Amino acid sequence: MTDHPIAAICRILKIGRATPYRATHGRPAHYTRADDHTVTAQIREVIRQRGAYGYRRVTALVNRTYGTAYNRKRIRRLMEINAWNLPRATRRRSGRAHTGQIHRPASNERWCSDTLEIVCVSGEYVQLGFVLDCHDREAIAHRAVVGDFQATDVQHLVQAAVRARFGTTRPAAPLQFLSDNGSIYTASGDRLYGRTAGAHPNHHARL
Repeated sequence: MTDHPIAAICRILKIGRATPYRATHGRPAHYTRADDHTVTAQIREVIRQRGAYGYRRVTALVNRTYGTAYNRKRIRRLMEINAWNLPRATRRRSGRAHTGQIHRPASNERWCSDTLEIVCVSGEYVQLGFVLDCHDREAIAHRAVVGDFQATDVQHLVQAAVRARFGTTRPAAPLQFLSDNGSIYTASGDRLYGRTAGAHPNHHARL
């Protein structure tokens, strides 16, 4: 373009010497790595079986299945590029948000439930679900399964908790059932089952 040195032009214009070499098209929305196609294929295989999982659970399954140690940010980036991320919730899943204190002054007013995972030496894993009373923190019922906890396991868990506290009868007054937003708790069948058992689900409280 010109026979003058770049350094002389930059001095006259009072700009940095790196400016003429700077790209004018801007940075890409996402960076890429050489083995992204391999990671993408691994993610695809996981979400074919677990299409309702978000990037955090997909990261755990990919690393467990393929013996890798990918960062969850990398999995989220590739899922976003391929439009595999779950849509953000635009409405509340239950009619009442709990904004007060979780602890209750008496038993059988509010229960809470969650699951945890135990990895075995053999490589298999066990998921344990439990129900606690928010008054005395007693573990009313628990259920362990090899592999992933399913919606039917939540139903059996609620049924066992009701039997443990009320026998063959239903609670005299409706009690609140707190959980996170996991798909096993937010499924419509589980919400209806919870109401049938006398528990009103609320998936928006932090346990």
